[in-house]
Amino acid sequence: MPAIAGTPLRAARAAVAAALVAAGLLIAAPAALANWAQQPTAPLSGVSSWSFAGVSCTSPNICMAVGVESPSTSEPLSETRSPSGWTQQPISEPADGSQLIGVFCTKASACTAVGATPTSSGSVPLAERWNGSSWSIQKPPAPGGASFSVLDAVACTSSTRCLAVGDVEHGIKESPLTERWNGGKWKVLSTPKPAGQPLSGLTGISCASATKCFAVGSSSKNNVQKTLAEVWNGAKWTIQKTPNAAKGGGLEAVSCRPGTPGKSCMAVGDGLAERWNGKAWSLLKIGKPSGSAAELVSVSCTKAGPCYAVGSDFIEGVQNSVAELWNGSRWSVQPISITTSSDTSQLQSVSCTTATNCTAVGSYHDPVSGTRPLAEDFSIAWHDASPAPLNGVVATGLNAVSCASPNSCVAVGTFETQHFFESFSQVWDGTQWSLQPTLKPKTTNLSGVSCPAADACMAVGNLSTGVSQVPLAERWDGKKWRITPTPNPAEQKLIELTSVSCPSASMCLATGTFAEGTFAQVWNGKTWKATSAVPNPIGASHSTINAVSCPSAKDCIVVGTTVRKRKSVPLAERWNGAKFSSLPISPPANATESGLTSVSCSSATACGAIGFDLTSVTSAAAYSWTGRRWIGRNLDLPVGSLSSQLRSVSCNSAVACMATGSFNDSSNVEQQLAEQYS
Repeated sequence: MPAIAGTPLRAARAAVAAALVAAGLLIAAPAALANWAQQPTAPLSGVSSWSFAGVSCTSPNICMAVGVESPSTSEPLSETRSPSGWTQQPISEPADGSQLIGVFCTKASACTAVGATPTSSGSVPLAERWNGSSWSIQKPPAPGGASFSVLDAVACTSSTRCLAVGDVEHGIKESPLTERWNGGKWKVLSTPKPAGQPLSGLTGISCASATKCFAVGSSSKNNVQKTLAEVWNGAKWTIQKTPNAAKGGGLEAVSCRPGTPGKSCMAVGDGLAERWNGKAWSLLKIGKPSGSAAELVSVSCTKAGPCYAVGSDFIEGVQNSVAELWNGSRWSVQPISITTSSDTSQLQSVSCTTATNCTAVGSYHDPVSGTRPLAEDFSIAWHDASPAPLNGVVATGLNAVSCASPNSCVAVGTFETQHFFESFSQVWDGTQWSLQPTLKPKTTNLSGVSCPAADACMAVGNLSTGVSQVPLAERWDGKKWRITPTPNPAEQKLIELTSVSCPSASMCLATGTFAEGTFAQVWNGKTWKATSAVPNPIGASHSTINAVSCPSAKDCIVVGTTVRKRKSVPLAERWNGAKFSSLPISPPANATESGLTSVSCSSATACGAIGFDLTSVTSAAAYSWTGRRWIGRNLDLPVGSLSSQLRSVSCNSAVACMATGSFNDSSNVEQQLAEQYS
């Protein structure tokens, strides 16, 4: 419930944080690296402080955020997000001190925002409507005889149908407030309140349809706070039975999973979460970012199932932003990245359009310039995760990587000294790489690796005997490497295995090249055996197969480079256990040469492929296979890199990949490169 009479819950929390800052009790929080990335917001002139309170997105990177700015007295704030960034939108206010708290958009040109406007005796509800180019003020009615009333959240089922929730005060009593908009005017609805609870209010709402909405909040008596949930059936509100945490606490926000007709909803609050399964609410444990459960104030659930919640917690008096993920079975904390100078921060609202695209907003306090809006973006992207450079070598690079899980990867590569080349391996434990020795009978190179399990990997490459080059295969058991003999193509001397894929510990397909063409071999769990010849594509003067990935024993994707009309272009083919078929892939139009060096498939319809494009310099390239077509992806390369190339990739799902290779730094020294897609 509000800590200050007539002040919305979230504004009260902001007031508490501001008071702590003013008193000098908030100290600098440690920086954290995260999958959430801070986004720059539109700068405002003549404003001492401004912050976001609510956000609603209709598609990735298309959002509306509302909040408050303070040139002298508080005024409503509105900013839109587009792929090019955040832009301030002019917004009217009915009176000084007005503030917008919640917003909902059915499309980019149809948003409704709600909040409160101060009066001489208290406050009245405020609503504004965005038509794609401007805001217009609406005047929701205030309940008769109320001293304070506010709307905290809104949900719309169409561009002309919305429900908003909040609370209203009559003297020392506080009750839930709900209002409905029919496209023309707002109307106060009869809303029940918990019996025997003098203080109660609603702070969150989510609608599965016009006749199925859920609202949540809290009630209290004698400073004991309880959870509150109500359901709307299109005609009336009904209080639902909700469990309570042992320490008490209310609910702040709710989100129903799209496509489930109100049968799957998630509510979050002060140190707790609750799930609705269509019949009853059940209490859930949430993550503990600092050893205790955080206060979650907003939640957004996606059609695919994951839910994201945001809020804040305090560590030694420092308020820190919090984000948590519900994966269908448990809540886990996600780190938040704040790159600007700040000594405190809080996230107030989150909106997700897909399972991997979310925008969260709130505020942070800069010790010099004051309170500023905070916008965070969560989207699948590549992140630099390169191992530490090796000492005493001339050059080094990782040639291949395979991950049995997101926290278990094995990479193999080659380093060069002043006298020879040798192979090596690195093991990823989810946070860092550790160097592991490989067998080195003579000069060796490992160019491919596949791990169906953390303790079962197969690596392939070549072994130089001085007068010839023969295939090499080594097997990793989780502790050490062992050589497994491989057959040689008849009458060939310059032979190497370039890639391997193992759908199980007892089945691997390895591909390779020799001077006259390509070949493949199969591992049956005990020995290697040569397969039939691998054909070149029709019309190609020469082809090289660099990589293979098999989601099953009879479904493999091979990639490489083929020469057509004297130009190298990417090669992709599928093997069904009997024959190969072409999978067309288009390189960038400005590339003079291009090719694919590695591929990894988590299923027959989800593959990641990486390689190179040559324009004025050589640059790493990445593609995704959807089961129907290839899509190019952008990469996040180390700052100052002069050139780059990825040689291997491993994907555990359509949205979890690790790629490795090398780049030339600003001094033109070759370094290890790793890119993470997550």
